[in-house]
Amino acid sequence: MRATLAFAGLYQMTHELVKTAVLDEVHEFYWGIEDGAMVYDEQAYAENVVARAPRTSSGRHCCG
Repeated sequence: MRATLAFAGLYQMTHELVKTAVLDEVHEFYWGIEDGAMVYDEQAYAENVVARAPRTSSGRHCCG
């Protein structure tokens, strides 16, 4: 039982690390330079990423 719980914890931590790494890269993709200033396209991110993300058990998007 202890080994199973340890494996489950390791699996969950790995999942969270991978999710964070992937979502950060996707989030950074929507940054750009406009008129010499860094801008973030929140609307495009919401339409292209958040709207397509699976919902969690609480009803929230996993990346929004």
